[in-house]
Amino acid sequence: MASGHKYKRLDSLRGLAALSVGVGHAVLCVDFSQDSALQSTAVGIFNGDYAVDLFFVLSGFVLLNMVRGFSGAHYLAYLGRRFLRLYPLLWASLLIAFVAQSLIAAHAPACGNLSGWICRLITRPGSLVAAMETGIPIHDHLDPVTWTVKIEVEASIVYPLVLMIWMRGGTLARIVTMTLAVVMAFTFSNQFFLHYLFLFVAGIALNDIRIRSARQARGAIAIGLILMGICGFLLKGHSAAGDLVAGASAALLIASIAHHQCPEWLAAVLDNRAVLKLGEISYSYYLLNPIVLWVIARASARPLSRLLASGGDERAFLVAALLAVCAAFAGIIVATAADRLVGKPSIASSRAAERKILRLFGNEVRAPASSTSHESPAA
Repeated sequence: MASGHKYKRLDSLRGLAALSVGVGHAVLCVDFSQDSALQSTAVGIFNGDYAVDLFFVLSGFVLLNMVRGFSGAHYLAYLGRRFLRLYPLLWASLLIAFVAQSLIAAHAPACGNLSGWICRLITRPGSLVAAMETGIPIHDHLDPVTWTVKIEVEASIVYPLVLMIWMRGGTLARIVTMTLAVVMAFTFSNQFFLHYLFLFVAGIALNDIRIRSARQARGAIAIGLILMGICGFLLKGHSAAGDLVAGASAALLIASIAHHQCPEWLAAVLDNRAVLKLGEISYSYYLLNPIVLWVIARASARPLSRLLASGGDERAFLVAALLAVCAAFAGIIVATAADRLVGKPSIASSRAAERKILRLFGNEVRAPASSTSHESPAA
């Protein structure tokens, strides 16, 4: 298997995770009865919290390919490339959210029997300052998933420092780094970046781990899937314990795929053309799917409310499934267009900016071209 194909499979994994976030959001659009088995099962399987943790571990793993060196010029070039990868699609999605919110707020019917969560999903910033903070992003008024982009931006800034300590400090430094990262996950559970830092460190650590046989890969994937189930059904999402278990599960899955030991059944899923395509547009899909879901739910609030009027978890599950399928198809169409118009040009610009900064600062090191799939979509 070629290295590029290996990373395409990681893209596919990221695409499936983004799809899982979207389906999980659709389940939240309707109100189920208390302790509903249908809702618990749906949220447990399509666990958006787990998917986000996988994004962060995957970022830690693939970002190593973007750090060419530890000089000032290399750092500026790396930041230029990273920010040009993250921000254009983010700003495009926020513009789409702003326009959609303006139209829906003016013309859409009341939410009816839809949940309060979906009604409040997209809200306009109340001031110019709030709008600027949304674009950084500090707040997530216009798109609720952009909080993960905030973590990605913060992690991108400190990532080369953590990587330098990891690569140059020896075994003791690596043990201390991982230990401190895990301790901070519990100590700073309410401070997002410090809480999630250990997931990026886990991704860095994956580059030192080798799964050398198909038997080891099968065992790693089995354990990873069991831990995934524990995260979905037994642990609170984004708690320190939940994120530690999710991080371990994600690391096992990523290592099995990345180290040429992907089992045939999993390879067949990840090599599927539709899944590969979803992986290619995963960042734009992740950003745009909640906006598309909100538009569909609000625009069709009346007929959906009639379906929900009789009550019952089965009816709620039917409506959630309809929303999930419609938002997935529409989201893929919108995300494909956004990726073509904004995503791919921003990737090309980010690589050009990296090379230009290195030349500008007189660095003789040339940044080799790398696969698009080496870059995480955040999220």
